[in-house]
Amino acid sequence: QAWREREREARLRRIHTITGMLDEHPEFRSALLGNTRSLAVWLPRQYLTEADRRFPVLYVQDGQSVFDGATATVAGQEWQLDETAEWLIVAERIEPLIVVAIGSAGARRTYEYTPSGDPASGGGGADSYGRMLVEELKPWIDGRYRTLPGRESTGIAGSSLGGLAALYVGLRYPAVFSRIASLSTAACWDEGFIVRFVDTLPAKPATSIWTDIGDREDPSS
Repeated sequence: QAWREREREARLRRIHTITGMLDEHPEFRSALLGNTRSLAVWLPRQYLTEADRRFPVLYVQDGQSVFDGATATVAGQEWQLDETAEWLIVAERIEPLIVVAIGSAGARRTYEYTPSGDPASGGGGADSYGRMLVEELKPWIDGRYRTLPGRESTGIAGSSLGGLAALYVGLRYPAVFSRIASLSTAACWDEGFIVRFVDTLPAKPATSIWTDIGDREDPSS
C-alpha cells in the first residue's frame, strides 16, 4: 500500500496543471527574513494584448499550492486559482488582475504565518513576514510588472495559517491592502489571538474582508 501511494504521488508530481501565463521566480531573496522562497506570478491574457494597461494585484500565501498540482503541498491538490480567475475574467465578473503566489518557507511556515508565540507550536514571526511583503516583495513586483500599486487595487489572501497571516497582515497594513480573503482561518492560534487583536484595533478599517469555513473543519479551529 505504501509503495502504491509513493508511486501515485510521484505520478502526480509529473502532471502540471497550470492554465494561462505564469512567470516563475524560484529564489526570491528576503534580506529581512534571511531566506529565499519561490514566487509564481499569474498574468491575465490582457497583460499581453493591452500593453498600456495596469492591473490590480492579489498576493496569496502558500503559493506552491495555488496554481499547480505538481508543486502543491499535497500532490495533485491545488487551489485552481488560475482556472478560476480566468473563468471569472472571461465572464466579466471580475476585472483582469495579477496574482502573486508566494511560496511558504517550509519548516518556517508556522513561524512566519503566526502573529504570536505559542508554547506548544512556536510561531510569532508574522510581523517580520508582513514587513517582507510590504517593504520587499510589493516594491519588487511593482517595479517589474504593470501593476496598479495603490491600496484600492491591492489584496491579500490565504487559507488556514496562511489565512491567519493574510488577515493579520492585511489589518496591520490598511494603507497597503484594501481587500482580504481569509479562508478557513486558523483563528484558534494562541487561544484566539486574532480575535483579541481585532478587538484592539482603534477603528474599523476601510477594508473589504471575505472569510469562510467548510462544513468538515475541525471544531476546535
